[in-house]
Amino acid sequence: MVTKARKADLRCTSRDRRNTPHQNDAARKLMKDIAPKYKGRAGGYIRILKLPPRKSDASPMAIIEFV
Repeated sequence: MVTKARKADLRCTSRDRRNTPHQNDAARKLMKDIAPKYKGRAGGYIRILKLPPRKSDASPMAIIEFV
């Protein structure tokens, strides 16, 4: 969605809001705040760091963040 939001034209805005109908605030934040930061980047917008399994139920854990 970040790649598509980087275009920031009316068509992309409408499509993103259709894909996230109950999350218009999230789509707006993606278009206005997040996507402009990655205009010059070809891809690889997130970093996934694997953590050790959770002690209580051994569920796999990870941290996902924007680069």
